[in-house]
Amino acid sequence: MSTAEAVSVAHAVGLRGWFLRGEAGTAADVVECLAGTAAKDNAEDLARLRRYLEQHAPRRKGKQWQELHQARHLLPG
Repeated sequence: MSTAEAVSVAHAVGLRGWFLRGEAGTAADVVECLAGTAAKDNAEDLARLRRYLEQHAPRRKGKQWQELHQARHLLPG
């Protein structure tokens, strides 16, 4: 992912959170916005992203990682 794509994902997360719910973006918003970016480049990247969230996110400490792990079901694969 390029820097421009990362900025675009962050912007999309903020917009989704604010305009859909009037709050900050959630981990589910991050996963859904990352899915759009990953699918654009390579459909196999969606499966890689889901595997990462399934295998590595649970080992990480922090509430944010737990939320990302719980949102992995939003990705196909």
